[in-house]
Amino acid sequence: GGYDAMSSSYSYYDGTEGRPTQEGIVGLRNLGNTCFMNSTLQCISQTPWLTEFFLNKSHVDMINRENPLGHNGRIAEEYGALVNKMWSNKYTVVVPSGLKQAIGEFAPQFSGYNQQDSQELLSFLVDGLHEDLNRLKTKEYDPNPLDSDGKTDDLLSRLAWEKHKKRHDSVILDQMGGMFRSKVLCPQCGSEFRKFDPFLLTIPVPLPSQSDKVQEVTVVFADPSSPAAKFAVRIPKTASIAELKDYLAKEAKIQDPNTLIIAEIFSSKIYKQYRNSDSVSSIVDRDIIFAFECPLMSVAEEWVSIPVVHYKKVSYYSSSDNSEFGSPLVVVLEVKENGLTPKDVRGPLLNALKPFIKSNKSESKLNENDLPFTVSFKSAWGSGDVVDIFGNGDADADADAD
Repeated sequence: GGYDAMSSSYSYYDGTEGRPTQEGIVGLRNLGNTCFMNSTLQCISQTPWLTEFFLNKSHVDMINRENPLGHNGRIAEEYGALVNKMWSNKYTVVVPSGLKQAIGEFAPQFSGYNQQDSQELLSFLVDGLHEDLNRLKTKEYDPNPLDSDGKTDDLLSRLAWEKHKKRHDSVILDQMGGMFRSKVLCPQCGSEFRKFDPFLLTIPVPLPSQSDKVQEVTVVFADPSSPAAKFAVRIPKTASIAELKDYLAKEAKIQDPNTLIIAEIFSSKIYKQYRNSDSVSSIVDRDIIFAFECPLMSVAEEWVSIPVVHYKKVSYYSSSDNSEFGSPLVVVLEVKENGLTPKDVRGPLLNALKPFIKSNKSESKLNENDLPFTVSFKSAWGSGDVVDIFGNGDADADADAD
């Protein structure tokens, strides 16, 4: 809150004295990482009826020190002292150390100076005030559940509240308590069970579970002249990768979804290639997903996919000092009876690398001097010799078919 700096005096443990610009608008000193507590106290301090109740010291005669579920009145006393200090018009900054110490004694999870959950603190504080101000010195215990048969909701709720008030009765419950109704219906016999459950301040509401997810996928088209495009596809969480391909093909206007290879990209490499049977639920939000369009997969009897990884030289003094960059590509080749040779790879690879080549020559007449990079092949298993795809040039390539 605002204050007149010229009329303020400072004490770390006692707060900062001075007249605030508006009554009750004061700062709360942070005791470590206790902003979660301060924000909670600021909110509850602006609850008019509760603050007026403590400013009038109405709580003093209500404190129940005999309640075994209470805190010997400490929570109510310390909160009352804090509220009176915050609304005294004598401070611009107040230190809530007394209340924090009291809370920490009865709830050890809040005893340190680390960040905690504001809602959990609020629930404890309200419940602590309720128990410290409970009007009942002795509490009746009725273990018998209420029978809902033949009773109207009005009657059943009244009976449930009366039963709850036999053990819980405070000004906090009067203002912050309530009940929520639940109903269970047997689908076989049709019998019905209704119940009213009391709550204090907060109602437990389950978070709605989403049945679908939005999956972002970058599509690399088969036509090298078409730039890659990112699509956001809404798909059920239970869907398979095959279904993701169907959704994606419609969005990207790809005729055959079976020509898509779905892969995860990490550090400019293909980290994982997904099978059709895999679930999209295995893809987490931070994963970078690409889809490569490879039309040959729909016509070739047998094919193999080769990932293409781009490397740049970090040092010209060592052939091992290469660094990956950019986005990888995928080249699909038809497998022949006699296997594949570097010559079989040359044409499809040059087609995939067209965006990086500026030449008026046809593919068949291109030589290594026309390319701004060299191309080599090495086994993904880390064994075997590095093979220069074009038959000459530096085998430690700047662009690598890995």
